[in-house]
Order: sequence, then structure tokens, then C-alpha cells
Amino acid sequence: MQDRKNMFAEYSQEEMLIRREIDAQKYLISVAERYKIPIEETNVTKQNLANYEERLKERLNGKEGQKE
Repeated sequence: MQDRKNMFAEYSQEEMLIRREIDAQKYLISVAERYKIPIEETNVTKQNLANYEERLKERLNGKEGQKE
């Protein structure tokens, strides 16, 4: 779906992957109750989200450092 909508096309391949994973993790968390996803899996998803967000933050900080 993200490909068809051309989401994140302006980013590098790695950054696009990270941003897509962040979207996917957020979606899973948002529907956890509706689809009765076990709390253990939801906790893993939350940890994965935090990891992806940290990776994105590190990438963005690295880019800012390159611009200076």
C-alpha cells in the first residue's frame, strides 16, 4: 500500500524501510485490542517501535551532522 501511495519515496532505501516499519508497528499497536493480539506480542511490538524510532533518530542526527 505504501508503495502504491508513493509514501516515503523521497527518502533513501534504508530510511524508507525504517519509516515503513514505524508505521507498521504503530498500526499493530492501534489494533491490538480489536484483533485480540496477546499483551506479550504487543509489548514486543512496542519495543520494536522504540528501536525503529531510535534508529531513525540516529540516522536523522547523522544527516544533520553531515550538513554542517
